[in-house]
Amino acid sequence: MENVLSLNQSFFVIREHTQERNLSHVRNVKKVLGFAQVLLYTRELTQERTLSHVLNVKEIYLLNLIS
Repeated sequence: MENVLSLNQSFFVIREHTQERNLSHVRNVKKVLGFAQVLLYTRELTQERTLSHVLNVKEIYLLNLIS
């Protein structure tokens, strides 16, 4: 559960950051948009897959976005 909470907190921080600042001040807009897409995708997965599968998918997507 800790992994889920930390990932959700990361999404929340990014959302707040984009609301407070102009997009031109966000370091990497592509990564921010990518995180939003992951959040939507994993919400869909939770309806069909087990929690462990969703965690694995999140980790893979996050590694791709960070690298």
